[in-house]
Amino acid sequence: LAMYSDVSIADRRRAACEDNALPSLDLYYGTASKLVDRAFTPTMRKEGRLLMFLKERLARMKTPVDVGPALRMVLTAKLDPPEREDLVAAFTGMLSRIAESHREFLWTETMLGLDTETLRRTPALIPALRSYVVRQLSGTRCAERFDEEPRSVQRLNAAIINIDPQGLTYRPISPKESKPDRKGAAFDSEDAWQSNRSEQVLEALRWLKHGNRDLPDNQRFWTAAERSTDEWNARYQALVKILEGWKEEEERFPELYVFMVCQTYSSLAALLPPGRAQDNHVDAYLSFLEGRYSPVENRNLWFTQVKHLLGNKVFLPRFARSRNPVIATYAKLQMRLAR
Repeated sequence: LAMYSDVSIADRRRAACEDNALPSLDLYYGTASKLVDRAFTPTMRKEGRLLMFLKERLARMKTPVDVGPALRMVLTAKLDPPEREDLVAAFTGMLSRIAESHREFLWTETMLGLDTETLRRTPALIPALRSYVVRQLSGTRCAERFDEEPRSVQRLNAAIINIDPQGLTYRPISPKESKPDRKGAAFDSEDAWQSNRSEQVLEALRWLKHGNRDLPDNQRFWTAAERSTDEWNARYQALVKILEGWKEEEERFPELYVFMVCQTYSSLAALLPPGRAQDNHVDAYLSFLEGRYSPVENRNLWFTQVKHLLGNKVFLPRFARSRNPVIATYAKLQMRLAR
């Protein structure tokens, strides 16, 4: 509990429609929910320290990226009915302070718990979420979703009609209420795999996976034996040279470069048969991530790739000796948890 309380969320600006990366706070709020029945004694709960702890988390809500994970914490934490009611009230109070950001709203729109069962069980959420959804949709709306009816409106309206079909207490959101004031920029989702180098990599990966063979279903993929032939190995070595020559300045964004290189390393690691070649490849992947810790400003993106790398339990002892303390610490932790 003390360690978690020391965790700070970095200052975050509101994301613009053209931003290509957003933070994820699922683990932050999800861990708080798990601590409810693991870190608080009955005496601590009686003293109100549990609710104080959870309300402190809610007080850190700043943007729509917080809202979905925070609401999940409120709804899933093991609380007594009076505690839940108190926490819901704190959440709805904070919700009115969340600034408008359509890009971030889209990111967590499906996490808002806008189903009939949830809202029937917690009716205090209905007016607060209704007001929040209207505020997020009636300002600037990102261009690629400008003309479509938002899923949040569809789900919330369906729940309101089921709960209050006569409209005596709650009204569905009207098209006029959710009409945007202005059109924002569009998110360019076609940035990845567009450069000459990345297209070479993608084409080489395709061959290493299935040789571009015109066979039905999974029959086109190389078998383990076929991935051990001289031809396959020669193609693999050729791709490694392309990968080693890949420069950050060849891509539009540094984050895009890191993402695509890591995806390539990961795909190749899964294709290589166990042995020296796979060991050397994983070492090269690890070295790349170690070298990108300082240059990459987006720590979330970097750590996402690290988490994927650590999924290979065979190599955890090697990762535990990494020169990067973050990688080494998490590898040691996973080794200890596996005992």
